[in-house]
Amino acid sequence: MILSFPIIPLMLCALCLLIAIVAGAYRHWCKCLWMRTEIVLVSDGGDNETEELRLGARVPAWKSRTVRIGSWLLVTAFSTLGAAFGTVPPQGFDIGHGSKYFWGILLARWLLSALLGRGGANYTLRRAQSLPRDPAEVCDEVLEFCGFTAAKTK
Repeated sequence: MILSFPIIPLMLCALCLLIAIVAGAYRHWCKCLWMRTEIVLVSDGGDNETEELRLGARVPAWKSRTVRIGSWLLVTAFSTLGAAFGTVPPQGFDIGHGSKYFWGILLARWLLSALLGRGGANYTLRRAQSLPRDPAEVCDEVLEFCGFTAAKTK
């Protein structure tokens, strides 16, 4: 397949990935804020049932299952479309190289949205607390995000 307008798939790729990155960063931002809230269990009258009350900076809409699933579907659809458009080169499609580009684009999209979302959440919390962050804490969080645990020495 040879395309007569090779710029169109690249423009569609950029547009789809921009939407996916923004929505993915929003998802990571909400999840990061949600995980850092404190949970207080509140008793409801005479029953033994308890409700959870979350204290801290958070996005109230994130508690809705519809918002979480809808944002996940949006990110998934636009990431897949963007990666698909990005793997169609002007001279034709080669399945061997195309799959590597496809997965590379998806990984780059996830990493970019995760870094933007978590960075935005850290900035939001820092602004909410009006406290400067210790650089050692930032390094420990980055290492923990990448899957490593920092060795604490005293």
